[in-house]
Amino acid sequence: MRLILMALMIMATTSAVAQDATCSKLAAVAWLEGMWEAEDAVRRTVEEWSFTSEQTMEGEGRVYRKDTGGQTGSESLRLVEMGGEVFYLAKTRGNALPIAFKLTACEAGAATFENPDHDFPQRLVYQRSSDSLRVDVSDLGGNGFRLEFVRGAN
Repeated sequence: MRLILMALMIMATTSAVAQDATCSKLAAVAWLEGMWEAEDAVRRTVEEWSFTSEQTMEGEGRVYRKDTGGQTGSESLRLVEMGGEVFYLAKTRGNALPIAFKLTACEAGAATFENPDHDFPQRLVYQRSSDSLRVDVSDLGGNGFRLEFVRGAN
């Protein structure tokens, strides 16, 4: 029985260490690269991501009105690997400086970024399956909204 418990503890520790190592590299979110589009009744949202180096992905988020096609908002996005960690940086019109979110969890096709000190959002959860991408934008209590993206034409 002790051997089984010891083996389970070693496996759990090894898994946590492997996850930490994986989440410390930008390659953990390489699946985000490309153009993603989401639509609802009134707006079209686009996110585009591309690698600019092994440690940096540049992104841009844009929102358009569906009735006129006019752009109503944008944000400059960046994913950076530095100091053994990965950060999501968002520069919006409403903030003088970029807002940083740390990659706190990752697995194949999923990544969670958090900043508990920010007012809203505090958590960004990206989940990819095939040619779709779901982004949950929320506070730490789960209150927020979801965007459902599909792969766009580059």
